Amino acid sequence: MATEEEALQQTREFFEEAVKLGITSVQDMSLPGGAERCLMASTQAPTPIRMRVVRMAGTTVNGRDKTEGRSLLVHPAPLITVSGTKWLLDGSPIERTAALRKPYTDLPSTSGELDFPEKEMEAMLWESLQNDDQLMVHAVGDRATEEFLNAMDATGGPKAWSNRRVRIEHGDGIMPELIAGVRRMGLIVVENPTHLALRELFVKRFGVERADQMQPMRSLLDAGVPLALGSDGPNSQHRLCLRQFR
Repeated sequence: MATEEEALQQTREFFEEAVKLGITSVQDMSLPGGAERCLMASTQAPTPIRMRVVRMAGTTVNGRDKTEGRSLLVHPAPLITVSGTKWLLDGSPIERTAALRKPYTDLPSTSGELDFPEKEMEAMLWESLQNDDQLMVHAVGDRATEEFLNAMDATGGPKAWSNRRVRIEHGDGIMPELIAGVRRMGLIVVENPTHLALRELFVKRFGVERADQMQPMRSLLDAGVPLALGSDGPNSQHRLCLRQFR
């Protein structure tokens, strides 16, 4: 809802602070403003560091918006790349919308919900192959991860996906029995150290046993799963991310 002038000013301030923090590249998930608006602000600011704009479309009354950012150039400016598509498969434990296989401990009447059925996940995967475009999914709950793995099996399995660098963003709910499948499919997991501060909430939502198995960074590394770290937010969260690992 910001005006173009406000968006430009906020973008310039973001980049100035990022440079001061020593950040050399950023990824911009283009929700809710859209890839075109992200690109407008970044090219006019302009960006002093490398920036990747990822298409992160929402839905319309007709279903998923598959046109978001498709008309944009891959390299609209020397330091900017437009590539990749991200979909939100479920919500988060904060509002109990992360999709779980078992009910929430503090509200047994719900186990969260998937934003898309497995068949729609399969469609996302086929589109990724057809467009030769990296696919990323927001998956927090273990049911979201399990059904996405099933969709990958149904669309070619490891033969089709092991070298495609498909990413699970967050991956908090990759429970021990799902790790082998994540590795088999060649998935990259992007964990967010800022979520470690949610330990008290996780215990409340999932109980101690499940909370102890979530956010499995060491287990993923031990299993040979490529693990990356992301701030999941603006520069204030970059700082928190850095503090978590000092």
